[in-house]
Amino acid sequence: MIDLRLRALEKFGLTAAFLALGACDSRQAQALRELKSSGIEAKDETMRQSIAARDHKTSALLLESGVSGNSADASGEHPLAQSVKNHDADSMMMLLNANADPSAKIGERGNILGTAAAAGRFDLLNTLLAAGADPNGTMPDGEAVLIWAVRHGHEAIIASILRSEPNPNLKDLQGNPLLHVAMSAGKRALVETLLEIAADPLANDSVGNTTIHHAIDQKWHDMIPRFVAKGANPNARNREGASPLSKALSLGDADLFKSLLEIGADPLLACLGTQGPSAFELAFDQKDSRFFEQLIDHVPTPPGGWETWLGKTFEQNDIGKARLLFSHGIRFGKNFDRAKLVETAARMGMLDFVKLFLDYGFPAGRALEDACRRGDHQTASLLLASGASANATRAPHLDTPLSMALRGGHDQLASQLVQHGADHDAIMPEGQRVLHVAIARGCNHTVRTIIGLGADPNTPFTLPVSKEFLNLVREGAMRWVLLNDTGATPLMMAIDSGNIDTAQCLIEAGANMNARTRRAWYWPISFASRRKDVAMMRLVLGKDPHREERHVEIRLKEQVARVYDAMGTEIFSTKVSTGRKGYCTPTGDFVITNKHRSWTSTIYHSSMPFFQRLSGSDFGLHQGHLPGYPASHGCIRLPASNAAKLFSMTSEGDRVRIVP
Repeated sequence: MIDLRLRALEKFGLTAAFLALGACDSRQAQALRELKSSGIEAKDETMRQSIAARDHKTSALLLESGVSGNSADASGEHPLAQSVKNHDADSMMMLLNANADPSAKIGERGNILGTAAAAGRFDLLNTLLAAGADPNGTMPDGEAVLIWAVRHGHEAIIASILRSEPNPNLKDLQGNPLLHVAMSAGKRALVETLLEIAADPLANDSVGNTTIHHAIDQKWHDMIPRFVAKGANPNARNREGASPLSKALSLGDADLFKSLLEIGADPLLACLGTQGPSAFELAFDQKDSRFFEQLIDHVPTPPGGWETWLGKTFEQNDIGKARLLFSHGIRFGKNFDRAKLVETAARMGMLDFVKLFLDYGFPAGRALEDACRRGDHQTASLLLASGASANATRAPHLDTPLSMALRGGHDQLASQLVQHGADHDAIMPEGQRVLHVAIARGCNHTVRTIIGLGADPNTPFTLPVSKEFLNLVREGAMRWVLLNDTGATPLMMAIDSGNIDTAQCLIEAGANMNARTRRAWYWPISFASRRKDVAMMRLVLGKDPHREERHVEIRLKEQVARVYDAMGTEIFSTKVSTGRKGYCTPTGDFVITNKHRSWTSTIYHSSMPFFQRLSGSDFGLHQGHLPGYPASHGCIRLPASNAAKLFSMTSEGDRVRIVP
């Protein structure tokens, strides 16, 4: 050290004679005499002043005289700091050679290394480091120089400090580890270096994020396996409770999610707080099924077993995830009720699930009955195709798929069941045969199917009729007949229900057109007449119910009758006399149900030539006296010649409209 001082003295112009003083004088004494002769006091303040003034000669003498190079003033100003601020490398070297502390504290929080960095004198910083300065030195604000350099991109400083083996686990003023700062700055090479020099990959930042969290934020997904290899925990949660898996889910990044699973992230651990849901649960709730698919192969058995999660796919109506479970070969417990699941799916109309379950061999159970109760034609078709029995019965009422379909009025479904072997001659729970229930519920297709299979169109009703069956029958004459009369036929019910197609089918199949009830003496057309159902009356009378060749219109106010052809063109007209006051002629649509060239009224015992009865009632058209005003008891009188002509023009089944 003495040799260094001597060289420094020589550099700053001290004479050889001074250096060669007698051996009895020490160099310190010589320096003191020189200072005294120059009027300079050997004290700390003088040292600081000489450094500030860049007075190298005086500074050297003061150091030689024993003045300390480490003495700071009252404000904390250090000689080394002053030399740095002056950009005075010579002073710095002099001080360092005089044992000045290269790690000296500057101010409240900084040190000399930080002062050099703040001054932009990286050469001085390197000198300090070479002299043994603490590489963990701090800036004036207390920030580690290395962290500051990383944040501001000072690569040369970073490199210099790294050569001095700094603490790789430094933290910034907010508590963020150096490793995280480097990641935020985008310095991959530095991150690798820090890992090699034992930076802790488990360190958390100020909000609890790990290196893996930061890697996700920085999109450094390829670095995550590297962090894990160095000890990072792929299941660690930050202070918000978020794990890497939950972050991947929130970002919608299926590839990241997959890579986390592959490096050991546990999908069954809570990933949104210690009591929160697991990644498995969160992934299941995602609309994007890719997350759930990736999990399946990483979870041997989820909580509650795979049966529970299959049930959840069902509850959420998520056929995609259900298919994933099956495609990945999941196994269900021996006690898992597969048939019940099919039944529930059928009951809820979840066709895709029914198909999936059947495709994987689940038994149908009672699913067909459930589908039939809902009238679900598609599901029922699927079940029937898979072998479900169309004749299965269900307690306590011994309902069958067919009875359920008919009761609900599901015509096409009921017809399909019959085509698949359902007993079309069976007694339904309502106590009547399939044909009767089908007519009562207006199931035309079913009736035609049954008739096509040979059912008797005249199958009698079973008496007494149950309340359950009566509830299916339309309010009116037929319900009264079933309760109070005998001899009712399927055709009568079809007519009374107003179902043209069904009635026509029965007629074509040979239904008895002349059948009568025993008590009221109703025959088929009576029911149509009571309903004033013109189309049905025309059908019973052998006419096309949907196409008219002609019709008659009677205008009460004008006292005239007109005949129109199928195109609506008037082809005949005549004066008439209708019902007088107290015997008014009813208005509405009627049908000619009987024609008698010679007829005597059973009420008035008078002759009524060319009589045409309307809708089976007690009035009609006939020849009679026309005084020029309404004079009848309700019938429509026509002059003789016109009565005969009209008689010849019309036929049974023609419509007659009477208007005011």
